[in-house]
Amino acid sequence: MNLQQLETFLEIARLGSVSKAAEHLNATQSAVSMRLTDLERELGVALVDRRHRPYRLTAKGRDLAGHAEEVVALTRQIHRSIGDPARLSGSVRVGVAEHIALTWLPDMVAALNQRHPEAIVELEIGLLDEMMQQIRTGDIDVLLTASLDSPDPAFSYRPLGNVTFAWMASPGMGVPAAPLSPADLAQWPLITMTRSSVLHRLMENWFGAGGVRPKRVNACNSLSVCAGLTRAGLGVGLLPRAYRAADGDDTGLVELSVLPAIAPTPFYAMHAAFSAPPLAGIAADLAVSASTFD
Repeated sequence: MNLQQLETFLEIARLGSVSKAAEHLNATQSAVSMRLTDLERELGVALVDRRHRPYRLTAKGRDLAGHAEEVVALTRQIHRSIGDPARLSGSVRVGVAEHIALTWLPDMVAALNQRHPEAIVELEIGLLDEMMQQIRTGDIDVLLTASLDSPDPAFSYRPLGNVTFAWMASPGMGVPAAPLSPADLAQWPLITMTRSSVLHRLMENWFGAGGVRPKRVNACNSLSVCAGLTRAGLGVGLLPRAYRAADGDDTGLVELSVLPAIAPTPFYAMHAAFSAPPLAGIAADLAVSASTFD
């Protein structure tokens, strides 16, 4: 029994397929299948039930999974704590929320390149729902995003700070300065991100708390485009408060006074709790150091 076999077994257990595990491990299907077969032969028991698609673990397979996770996690901790950082190689696939990509992401990537020059960083900018699916299937290794959900025990979370979002508008729209309730703001055209985003959920929660639904919502999958449309006076936008501060003396945006106020939104670096590659944990740690969020 060796570490490679245990890591392969955990990937098959997580993804339910030899072919998906092979793709994630950058190995051939025959090699992955052989590792599983050799592990079963050595232990003398069947670890997966091949009659089902996706594969299901047998009772013995479930027993092994807990032990394998501990062994893999401890081995990776040894590499991080004792191994030579310069020798750590391979690629790490990072899913990133757009607001992070537009702020402190370059500092994080620069730090990773400097400390681990042989590592390759692959970035994907996207929305929460799609990226959560990708991290569950192993298509990305670490996710830097906002989250309004309770922690999932399948993942390790590192707080990146909070971001305050605010309703903003172009001065030319003539939105009243008095504190606006959800019922007041629901009469105006709104601009926010699409339904698969945290921002859209934040908007729905705010209006839902007031017992109303907005009359017109224009949605886009890009935060920067939402900001541009808001500056152009095409609607009231829900944007990071820092966007208004970035304008300086520019009058392109005004922050609206609303009741209730919108609570700060937490951001996290997430990766699989037990089966993440070493570079995923390192990338998450560097994200914490690079973050400029409150």
